[in-house]
Amino acid sequence: MKVICAGMIKTGTKSMTEALRILGFSVYDYMENLEYLGDDWLKLLEKGGGSEDFRRMYENVDAVADVPPAHFWDEIHKAFPESKIILTMRDTEEEWIKSVDKQMKAVGIPILFFIRFFSPTGRKMMYYSSLVANAVFGHDSKFSFFKPPSFNNFLMKMAYRRHNLHVIQ
Repeated sequence: MKVICAGMIKTGTKSMTEALRILGFSVYDYMENLEYLGDDWLKLLEKGGGSEDFRRMYENVDAVADVPPAHFWDEIHKAFPESKIILTMRDTEEEWIKSVDKQMKAVGIPILFFIRFFSPTGRKMMYYSSLVANAVFGHDSKFSFFKPPSFNNFLMKMAYRRHNLHVIQ
């Protein structure tokens, strides 16, 4: 592990992931964590864990970005103390929450509801996403068959602020 991208969702994590890949790094972002380490993350999010889990999970990975790793950056750093930490942020909390809202509306299209509820993989992804949202934002997201997931924007902004201050500190 060489780089831990500690920026929250919607702070340029995909751009950072692509930049690191262009530089030749192997990077796990949201989808790689779900696809390759989903069971490990489910265990961590349901039962807990620690630095030893992250050392095992990421022993052959150069960089991580997006959630859930961005939220657990400090535990990952304990497992890989030589790694560099990059914090990406939006200029304002309002810009950030507006971008999050836009993404939540995008995942609310009807075909995705069908996939999430009638596909075993879709249900697992929805459960995983719900656990990640709870860990990162401190409250349950409301997933529904008929509308996009809803979040408490006030609590999300507070979580965003606390996260960024913790990384900066």
